[in-house]
Amino acid sequence: MGLYKRNKEENGYSRLQEQIQDWLQRLCYNRWTDFNVHDPGVTLADTLAYALYEIEYLFDSTFEKYLNIQPGKEEDYRKKGLLPKEEITSPAVVTPEDYQQLILNTVEEVQQCQVIPGPYNSYRINVRIDPLADPDLTVKEVEKIYHQHRNLCERLTKLNVETGTDIPGMDLRTEQGYAKSFYSLSHKKKERSFHKEYYSIRNHLPECYGVGERSPDTFSGENRYRNLQLTGYLLIYDYLLAATEQRLQEISSLLELSGTIPEEEERIISGKCPELLTDRDRNGHTGTEREEFLYRQKERYLDLLDSLYGEDSSCFFKGIKREEKFVRRADLIGRFPELNRKRFRGYNILDPEDHTGIVPELFRSIHGHHQEKFLPLADMLARYHLQLLDDHSFFTRYKYKLHIRFIDERTFRELEEVPYQSVRYTDKLYEKLYLRMHILWHNILFESFLVYGSRLENYYILKEWGKGYILLFKIPRQEEWLVMGQFYEKELLIEVANQFCCFIRQLNFKTQNYYLVEHLLLDPECEKPEHPYTISVILPWWSKAVYGREKFEHILRERLPAHLEIHVRWLKVKPFYRFEQLYYAWRRALPTQDEKRIRELSGKLKMVLKEAF
Repeated sequence: MGLYKRNKEENGYSRLQEQIQDWLQRLCYNRWTDFNVHDPGVTLADTLAYALYEIEYLFDSTFEKYLNIQPGKEEDYRKKGLLPKEEITSPAVVTPEDYQQLILNTVEEVQQCQVIPGPYNSYRINVRIDPLADPDLTVKEVEKIYHQHRNLCERLTKLNVETGTDIPGMDLRTEQGYAKSFYSLSHKKKERSFHKEYYSIRNHLPECYGVGERSPDTFSGENRYRNLQLTGYLLIYDYLLAATEQRLQEISSLLELSGTIPEEEERIISGKCPELLTDRDRNGHTGTEREEFLYRQKERYLDLLDSLYGEDSSCFFKGIKREEKFVRRADLIGRFPELNRKRFRGYNILDPEDHTGIVPELFRSIHGHHQEKFLPLADMLARYHLQLLDDHSFFTRYKYKLHIRFIDERTFRELEEVPYQSVRYTDKLYEKLYLRMHILWHNILFESFLVYGSRLENYYILKEWGKGYILLFKIPRQEEWLVMGQFYEKELLIEVANQFCCFIRQLNFKTQNYYLVEHLLLDPECEKPEHPYTISVILPWWSKAVYGREKFEHILRERLPAHLEIHVRWLKVKPFYRFEQLYYAWRRALPTQDEKRIRELSGKLKMVLKEAF
């Protein structure tokens, strides 16, 4: 084993020394002739070169170090949006061979399996089971596995179970089966770390310069002012280098699958830092330009993750506040692999409570509302003791309870707009709103209110002589003015109005139930169904407040399989109540195989869909 002389070009410190001296000679001409180490200027230049070399050393790190990924913690990759291969490329069950391998790998009693495609997206499954296995239990298990992974507009027409010898043409169980391969990301362990506190270059100078933390405080008179002058000069480099190290520390937060940006921190510079040389108020101020820069960097990283997964998440969040946009966008990017695996998936027919699928899950992710349980509209409103009426019923039977008649031209000029306040709504605030807002006293809402009641510009303040203030509401392009509440204090009115708008906005999202009806299942026993490749997407009329018809249908067409014919139906509140009642009854009837009951409910559902078309 021998010693090798290192190439001089590889020595970063020497390279910086030569470059700095070369620049000084060209800039100073013959006014600076002594470039030996004893010269104070050379000492300062060498100290600066050393500081720059430290920065270069920090920058020369592995990609994992910039991401702040700890050795052995694969979960750190997930936090950065770099999901493991088994999640991104895990196979979806699409072809007959996929179903065969899935059944063989999942049901232990099955020894051979054959999935035979039939006309109109139908399947017939033949399995050979262990002679000691229970045929009835095995049939139920195979049916359960198939329906859990059933794709849109597919149905199982027949399931045959046989025992005995091998059946030609069937797939055999293998040791590999349908097992997924797992992927492990590896990286080298580095001891290098980014500093939390910048160590001033002044502390590297000899003590006789009087600018370091170890320098004596014995300087006085002219020497003291010279030291302060040199300290102020070197502070320029200190803050530049400290800012560089701060940016290094921010990289880990910027390269993260989240909507947050690094917070501004005061640059801590060790050593003596006289107050008279720094403006702390200005130094600690968070500039708008820096915040804009960080948001641009965060957006670029989210764009990079989009490109990795072949998506464009930014198109879903136009027109909303920047902070909320980044949070919801990061959440959606993290769910894209799961959503893409389920883009062919239909709901489980054997489970009436299963309402999963690409349509509901996609739009819940876009809205940022992940409900623990999928509730019908009436049950959701019952949580708040509310009933939703159509506009005609409300203005016919209940308008007199809230209507105000004395809005003339003079009064209209006295109306004030409600100022905006940032509100974070929680359900605990509902009790306070219930006591303040008149419309909630009657336990009713009307469907147009779910659209326009979430917009603060539709509310006005009317000063009532001697009694305080009235909060008014008006639907655009209509004559009616409604009294929402009376208040003695204007500040309280503004606070409650903003909270109420936030509540209506949340309620609008929570009541946007998306249902997907496969027309093939409306004719379960028909050998030649009328619309085997047609699906209807049912959603309430007030969902248009979030997405118009064209944009909604465009999103569906991007996500759903290309061979399906998609019909989008927007229902008013009465037909929507009727549809939900029939839909849930129909879903409960499908697993029972009660042909008469299924045929009856399917016919009624067809009528509702036909009327809504």
